[in-house]
Amino acid sequence: TAYEIVMRLEFKTCALPILLMVNHGIVVTGSSLRRACDTVQIIERTAEVIVGCYQATGKPPMVLPDKAVELLRSYADFMA
Repeated sequence: TAYEIVMRLEFKTCALPILLMVNHGIVVTGSSLRRACDTVQIIERTAEVIVGCYQATGKPPMVLPDKAVELLRSYADFMA
């Protein structure tokens, strides 16, 4: 429901202000419109690189180690 989406995206309950909805796309929040737009651009470019690598190699992308994921999550503090 819409209420569940809003609750999921609240900064207090969400590590990253991003929600990926299957067959719909992404919902992003930010402390400002500029921050939200920056986040969307980062996600879009990341997806382009992943798809491009998959097309070039024919192999699924590797899963990042937990330590790398935590480091990237810490960068979200600068963006939110």
